[in-house]
Parts: sequence; structure tokens; C-alpha cells
Amino acid sequence: GGSQKISGTDDINFRIGLRSTLASASTAPRYALVVIQYDNNTKHQYLYLRQGEAPDYLMRPEDNNVAGDITTQWGGTVSQPRPSAKKWAVSNLTTPTLKDGTAIGGTTATSNSQHPQVGVNGAVFVDYPTQAGAHWQHMVATPQVGSFARRAYHPTIPATSAISGWNGTTDFTEYWKNTLGTNQEVSPVGFRRPNDGPYSDNLDGAVSGSEMRQSFSINATAGQYNNIDNSVWGYYADGFFDRRVIIDATGDGALAKSTVVFTTNDAAYICRLLFNKFTNASLVFPASGCRSYIIGTLSYAGLYGFYWSSSTSDSKFGYNMDVLYQSAGQVRRLRSHGFAIRPVVDQ
Repeated sequence: GGSQKISGTDDINFRIGLRSTLASASTAPRYALVVIQYDNNTKHQYLYLRQGEAPDYLMRPEDNNVAGDITTQWGGTVSQPRPSAKKWAVSNLTTPTLKDGTAIGGTTATSNSQHPQVGVNGAVFVDYPTQAGAHWQHMVATPQVGSFARRAYHPTIPATSAISGWNGTTDFTEYWKNTLGTNQEVSPVGFRRPNDGPYSDNLDGAVSGSEMRQSFSINATAGQYNNIDNSVWGYYADGFFDRRVIIDATGDGALAKSTVVFTTNDAAYICRLLFNKFTNASLVFPASGCRSYIIGTLSYAGLYGFYWSSSTSDSKFGYNMDVLYQSAGQVRRLRSHGFAIRPVVDQ
């Protein structure tokens, strides 16, 4: 309501302030969108603002789906367009030892001090949304559960060499819906890994029942490459990333000028931000790369982010969400990859 027009050719520096604080850390977040127009209103820059870190919906159960009706669930019709939409945590998961810096990374997978294990529900959240957190495999086959289950892999180290002892199993007989999934859930109590459709042995990327698709995409579609076009790519000022020097990531396919404090437990990245055009709600996912399914080397740091669901398409492949500089969407990939995990509220 109090807009002001300025002109010139120099930089424009401004600060956005908040008029009030939230009542508590558990208070529902507030959102805003700032649109900067320039070159005679022919170009635009968008700033998505979020105040508060409590879990929240991105797309709400009552928000319509642009692609059409998704109200038919397995077993009947429900009253809301997105009955499987969930509240999402604002940050990725890591382990207590990676978070406090006592685990410094290394090449030996079987050393808890380098690539630590956690107990069931033993993971913790990173402090800032841009931080990578740990890489986790989708699940581990029964014969190797003891030494590899719930193992977290350092976000950056090693970047270019193989991890000694990496579990490269690509064919499984177990599925998350069975007891093996329960035994490998790392999300803190009150949270869990999201699904990408009804729990079954083999799933072909359904929209009905998918917590990921119904929560993320304004135009949710089935199959691979569901397009999340309600998203933007860029740097996110969360009080961590914006206070450090932006440098190059390393590793296979890494992106220049995409990371801060690379090689440390706190590594943070450029992000893809997903937004809700009805509410301006937003949620960011850092492009933290992945661990290669073959030998565990770091790949695509700063270029891609990969986020596991609990759903599978067959004995070899699990569904995940990819975020990258061009787009975002659901894809299936070999289950021995090491990806990030962003949990939902278990409700």
C-alpha cells in the first residue's frame, strides 16, 4: 500500500523487517511474497518470506489441483482435493555426532566416528534450512542390517574418492511397508519418512495417496517426472547461507558458486523453493547432491538435491523427489543411493 518508485542505474539496497514476533516456536509460520519489478515492469524478481520454523503445510488438503481431480483414494472418495497432504519439517535430517562436529567424515563406512549410525528414530534436524544434513540409503537388505542400517554418510567428505565398505546392494526383497522399514526409520519421534503413494510392494508413482505429490505440486500428476512447476531456484537467506562466502562445490557434476562451508558437517547449498500460490507458503530444499549407488562418491553437489520417500516401484528402485536448477519432480532411482531425508509430521 505504500509503494515508492525509484530510478537510476546503480544497485538498490533495502532491508525487509518484521513488525512482530511469533508467540512461540510452535506457532504456525507466516508467509509473504515481495515482487520487485524493473525495466518498465517487463522483468520481475520474487522474494519468498517465511517467519517461523514450525512444521507446516505447503499445499493444504483443501487446495485444488490444477491437473484435475485427485479426490479418489484407494478404497473410496474423500471430501478434500488433497487428503494426503502433510505438514513438513523445515530442515533435513542428520545425526547428533555430525551436528556437533565430532564426526568429521572419512572413507571407512564401518567406523561410527566417520559415517555414524543412529538408532531407530535417532536422527536430528540440522539448524538451518539450507544445510545439507546427512546422506542416507533408502534401506538396507536383511543380511547387512547390523552394520549398515540407519547409517548416515557425511554431506561432503569424501567428495571424489570411494567410501571403503560402501553397501552397493541394488536388488532387494524387502519393502518399507514390512518390518524392515520400521526398523530403519531414522526420523525423530513425531516424524516419519513421507510416502509417494499407497504402501505396496510395487508402485507406479500414483497421485492418489502420495504425500509428496499432493503436498508439493500444484499440478500433481502420476508416474515419473511429475513436474513441480510451482517452484523457483536460487539462494536462500536463512541466517546461515547468507552470512558466509559462496564457493564452488566439488565432486562429480558439482556446480560452481553453489555452497558455503563445503567439506564441513554444516555444508549448505543453493536451493529450490516450492511455493503455494494460494497462501504464499514456501519450503526450501537444498541441492545437497547424493552418494553414488556404486561406491558412495559425492555427485551433483549444488546442482541436484535428492529426497527419499518410503515408496518403491520394484525390488531395485525407490521413489524420490529431485530438485535441480531447471525443475523439480518425482523420479525412481536405485535404492542404494545416498539421498537426503525430509520428514513429515506423523499424524
